[in-house]
Amino acid sequence: MTPNKLSILEHLGRKRLLRLRDHFEIDLPPSAESSALIDALTSVESISLANIVGRLNSRELAKLCELHELPGAANKGQDAATLLDAHREHPTPTEQPVQPKAPAPTVARPVGHRWRDADPLEPGQIVRVRSRQYLVEDLTAPKQHGDATLVRLSCLEDDALGEPLEVLWECEIDARILGKSSWEAVAERGFDRPELFSAYLHTLRWNCVTSTDPKLFQAPYRAGIQVKDYQLEPLRKALLMPRVHLFVADDVGLGKTIEAGLILREMLMRQRVRRVIVACPPSVVQQWRDEMEQRFGLTFIIVDRAWFAEIRRERGWGANLWKTHSRFIISHALLRDATYAGPLRDHLGTFSPSSMLILDEAHNAAPASGARYAIDSNLTRTVRDLAPRFEHKLFLSATPHNGHSNSFAALLEILDPQRFCRGVPVHPDQLADVMVRRLKADVRELVPGEFAERIIEPIIIEGLPDDAPELELSRRLQRLRELRSERLANTNESRRSAAMLVLTSLQKRLLSSIEAFYRTLDVHRRAIERRAKKAAKTTKNSPPGDLSLLRDGVGSDDERAELSEDAVCVEEQAQLETASAHANPEGPSEDEGALLSGMLEIAAAHRYSPAPRFERLVAWIREHQCPEFGVAVHEGGAVVVVGLAGLLERLAGLPVFGERKRLEIIKLCELHAAMDHAVLEAYGWHDLAERATCEFQLEYEEDDEDDGGHKRKKKKPWRYKWPQEFHDEVLARLLELNQTYAEEERLAGEGPSSKKAKPKKKRDKKKPAKKKSSKKKASEPEQVRMTKHNSLRARL
Repeated sequence: MTPNKLSILEHLGRKRLLRLRDHFEIDLPPSAESSALIDALTSVESISLANIVGRLNSRELAKLCELHELPGAANKGQDAATLLDAHREHPTPTEQPVQPKAPAPTVARPVGHRWRDADPLEPGQIVRVRSRQYLVEDLTAPKQHGDATLVRLSCLEDDALGEPLEVLWECEIDARILGKSSWEAVAERGFDRPELFSAYLHTLRWNCVTSTDPKLFQAPYRAGIQVKDYQLEPLRKALLMPRVHLFVADDVGLGKTIEAGLILREMLMRQRVRRVIVACPPSVVQQWRDEMEQRFGLTFIIVDRAWFAEIRRERGWGANLWKTHSRFIISHALLRDATYAGPLRDHLGTFSPSSMLILDEAHNAAPASGARYAIDSNLTRTVRDLAPRFEHKLFLSATPHNGHSNSFAALLEILDPQRFCRGVPVHPDQLADVMVRRLKADVRELVPGEFAERIIEPIIIEGLPDDAPELELSRRLQRLRELRSERLANTNESRRSAAMLVLTSLQKRLLSSIEAFYRTLDVHRRAIERRAKKAAKTTKNSPPGDLSLLRDGVGSDDERAELSEDAVCVEEQAQLETASAHANPEGPSEDEGALLSGMLEIAAAHRYSPAPRFERLVAWIREHQCPEFGVAVHEGGAVVVVGLAGLLERLAGLPVFGERKRLEIIKLCELHAAMDHAVLEAYGWHDLAERATCEFQLEYEEDDEDDGGHKRKKKKPWRYKWPQEFHDEVLARLLELNQTYAEEERLAGEGPSSKKAKPKKKRDKKKPAKKKSSKKKASEPEQVRMTKHNSLRARL
């Protein structure tokens, strides 16, 4: 059987035919029948058999050789050559051999000309140039033969819609015509069925009505949620506004994100909004994207440093990232950064129509209160600059008022400067026009049973002994505060302030847990001891530097809002060391030192013991909710712990494992403890063996500096190891033991120092043999000693 185009195409699958259609740009829809695809590919004379065979894989070529009774070689190149050779030897009657033509006269072509056989360009065609789609608006024919055609294009991409571009068509590398777009191509599909066209017509009528009537909603029917009646009130009020300037201040749990999504979806369907920027705290960035995508079908791009760097690599250093898409989510921390806010200002201009700003946790953008009353933070200044550039603004916050009227008025001025002014009291009637504020108690009255009433009953813990560690540490900490206040009474304000910050941090940690108190107190003691050693060398006491974490914690205007909780704790400990050293340059007094040592001993003895309030909580859960809470039971052949297996570990700040793995982890820890005890006993260090206890610890390693010049700490996994002080003590004894071993070897004439001391008069060639024999004669106790030695070195 002689291979030809028809016999080859008839034995190809539909997927391969569709790929050939795309490659050779055959004007057929994807739904076309296989026979139509075969006829179209066969009828095009410019498509040769070699072109088709070159697009097939080795498996298809081997199958075709077998069907045409040709010898196969299991090699793509050889199988293709076999098919083509058989076709040339026995051509079909319809395929006449091509007679060689006289060479065409050489004509001058523009550089890069590749379009001699392409279809002619016409205005209205869609082309692809420089990896983008454009519409051909105008053509300028070349004035003389050999010149290129000047083509004026208009961009069709979302991020650069309508941007003009002029190119020399024949000189473009990747330019190609995507296909014809005309009414003739549309008419080839025929008319729709009457019922289908009727449904389409009714949909158009419904869209036209709802786009003009603010009382008819579409968004609730286009969202994958169960809409509550009270969640439609913000949507109703937003549609009554010519420009949406709305503050949704509903209570926590009422669904402010759902209400914002309904407003956004409705505005998009009414074509009143085209660009959306959502600014929210870093902790809820991912939650916002998931909520919008899963519940409303809206895809958002998260703006972060990694995505920003990727855009620069793909589109160049000067590319504006805000032009790449139309819906973004950015954190407050990055919004303050001029690297991201600057291009956004350029993209918006002085005013951007059909744009919307959704500001979650909007109270963070209010001017700071308290000690820095009425002072604009970096976030306040950024939002105040960007907000007027958006046509629509939607603010969300469960706590809109921070207790200062001036700060609240300044926040409302950012939302709607036509109604409110900073420093002017807010009128209730004006506030009612732009704010939706409902508490759970209000919704409970309107919809009975929607929210259960929350009753807070304090659980009083009584009958604690006087020597309870919580009470004893609290008394000693108060005594430490009194002693330190007396000692620093005549010092400067900076030292007194740093000392009070340290004591306040210790009180907070004691209220948290004894474990947290122990860690903080240990950092404080080591810091003042190091500072006391340096005090003998220098009398200079440098300023404490940044103590913002001790003073205020991580605020909304802090770049550390993006860091993890563990990384913030590491930086907070560093600030605690700085404050401790600054407040106590000469070290603690004798009484203070005794108090610190006593508190450390008490905290170390009870750091892993559950606090009475935790035990009382477990007892309350067993009494009122789950009688088997925390009890090990057999389930499905495995031992599990009912309830929150890691409750006490979580409250104590330890790592939490899965319920089924918790008992395995405990057993593994017991094995480690037994191994450590055995190794230390083998060394004869009985005192260390009795005190050998391990704990779970987190480790960190410093990464490179980010765009802002800040060092980031990367968290390593949890490690179960000795505390640092015990580790250092064991290491010191091990080094001392190494020195002892080295001295014994030197005296016995086996150490390296003894070899150096020997005179170099004779070079005995049998020395290596003697060294080898000495190793063989090593005594059994020495081998046991080295095995034990290596075991402890591995543990360290």
